[in-house]
Amino acid sequence: MKQLPQHFAHHYPTLLRRWRAVARSSGLTMTQFAEHDGFPLYVLQTRRPAKDAPSIYLSAGIHGDEPGGTEGTLAWAQKNPKMFRHARFTIFPCLNPWGLTHNRRSDASGIDLNRQFHDASLPIFKALHDVITGQRYILSLALHEDYDGQGIYIYELNSALTPLSPQLLAAARHILPRDPRRRIDGRQFTQPGYLHRNVTRRKMPDGPESIFLARGKVDTCFTIETPSEFSLDRRIRAQRIIIQTAIELVLRQHRFAGEI
Repeated sequence: MKQLPQHFAHHYPTLLRRWRAVARSSGLTMTQFAEHDGFPLYVLQTRRPAKDAPSIYLSAGIHGDEPGGTEGTLAWAQKNPKMFRHARFTIFPCLNPWGLTHNRRSDASGIDLNRQFHDASLPIFKALHDVITGQRYILSLALHEDYDGQGIYIYELNSALTPLSPQLLAAARHILPRDPRRRIDGRQFTQPGYLHRNVTRRKMPDGPESIFLARGKVDTCFTIETPSEFSLDRRIRAQRIIIQTAIELVLRQHRFAGEI
């Protein structure tokens, strides 16, 4: 029986090998930018972007026990190679390879990296901040999962009056339902399945990745959460479709779409 790629969802060398194949076929560079817990960390970037191309940021695997994000990001890149013609991409395919390898949320020191993203005294984030310094992104997507999730839910940070999350949830509804809860992790959701907010220093902590990015680096930030207790195949498909839908919506919103 042919083994499914998902069987290797916690095998970091296999993840890197598949990303190298994507880089070769899609006009991306793949560069080591840091090392953490004995593992090399990589960033993929558009090799020769157009001068006026908008910039888009994607990341996954900051929590190692959430493989739907790392696999979903890769599945999206494999299926949509033409997208790299339309924007300047910065992709961090796995920010916590030790956690991915050991199926742990934290890193080897027990640190939840998604609570320390602002801390440039940590070498991993000093190096990452150096990669993105001077960049302004129209969109960021941080791919996550939730063991308590009853469906997909989304955190959306931007200043637009009309949230885009309902369209992302609708695009994946044939794969996974939206989470019906109105309160998740102590937060009151705008509607079932999404929380849409502006970023304010008074109300929001420093640590999480999307909040750090929303403070002056990104126009629209999404944190996507798929439910870990559903099948991995469905979670990957949902993540892939949500990534593609978000990029198409934001490119059209900024009139950069061309022929997607």
